[in-house]
Amino acid sequence: MDSLVKAAKDKNLDAATLAHVRVTMRCVDCHKLMRGKLVVSADDLQPATRTTLATLSILH
Repeated sequence: MDSLVKAAKDKNLDAATLAHVRVTMRCVDCHKLMRGKLVVSADDLQPATRTTLATLSILH
């Protein structure tokens, strides 16, 4: 994320584009890893966890 901020401050469009793709790929990699890992139902979660997961758009 630091490289994206630096590229934006430097107004370096190519570096910002590359940094954005790298950040996005990290998100995709994490989603691939986590897919199927949540085996409890939303009803079994504590309210704070349910809110956090909903914020992260894991629960629909």
